[in-house]
Amino acid sequence: MQFDAQEFKYHLPLQLRWRDVDALQHVNNAVYLTYLEMARGRYFTDVYEWDWDNDGMILANVSINYRLPILLTDKSTILTRISQVGNKSFTMEYVITVERHGQILAACTATSVQVMYDYTTQQTLAIPPHLKLRIADYEGIEI
Repeated sequence: MQFDAQEFKYHLPLQLRWRDVDALQHVNNAVYLTYLEMARGRYFTDVYEWDWDNDGMILANVSINYRLPILLTDKSTILTRISQVGNKSFTMEYVITVERHGQILAACTATSVQVMYDYTTQQTLAIPPHLKLRIADYEGIEI
């Protein structure tokens, strides 16, 4: 995935934790999933005022491309957006950046697919039309 920071409206500063770093002195690869989960949750809460009690979703797929190690001393940000919306699912894209020597570099690019889900009936749901409109408006994409 190519990345242009201007194509991502949602930016979340990442606070690196001592526990995230492994014996090789960089963020362990498994921790990236936690970072993506955190960004996804904040994105929906901040942008769409998501009602977590009534609007369910499940993670169907995730793919991560590691480009640079993230060090504990790095200033990092997670860029997040919805790039595609289907009937029941939507695709999100992420870039975790690090600032080094005055440059913003992509340490990781990732995608995930989420499916709307009713935890009471244990079934997938169509994405509500009002949510599709809000996503299209915020992201500037056609649905």
